[in-house]
Amino acid sequence: MKLRLGLLFAVLACVASVHAYPIKVPNQGLKPYKGAWFDIKYPAGFKVVPRQKSSSNATGYDAVSFLSPDGRVEFFIYSPQWSGNPDWIKQRSGEKLTGKSSERTGNKTITYVTLKGLGYTRSYADYRQPELNTRWVFGYKYQDSASYHAYRDLYLKFKQSLKQYAD
Repeated sequence: MKLRLGLLFAVLACVASVHAYPIKVPNQGLKPYKGAWFDIKYPAGFKVVPRQKSSSNATGYDAVSFLSPDGRVEFFIYSPQWSGNPDWIKQRSGEKLTGKSSERTGNKTITYVTLKGLGYTRSYADYRQPELNTRWVFGYKYQDSASYHAYRDLYLKFKQSLKQYAD
């Protein structure tokens, strides 16, 4: 019985320590990334992962992910010259849809989707302007609530830095 209680207290102490020490996100500044039809700034320590080659430009990518050094989060951008279909947002095997909503402002519709997988959550905002034949998607994949909150401000800076181009 003493061994069980000792083990229980040890486990509780470990759980408490995880919550007592939030994730430390190094402030490394932002670096520019040039896609086929966009520029965006991402955290300097993140790894660039090209996802989809441009469908309308011989060089560059329409979709790119940026992975944190600790592997806890992924930022995603899809910003083609015109509308298209990003592979990253497709529901994957084992994922459950946990939230979906849409809003319309002017000629733009924004659809918000959250998918829960084993050990992660993916959320994205899908912006469409059918009259202009444009579409862009911001995505945020994170391991847990602590990761989400630790990197949230960087993700917002990432989103705000997008500059799109046309021909």
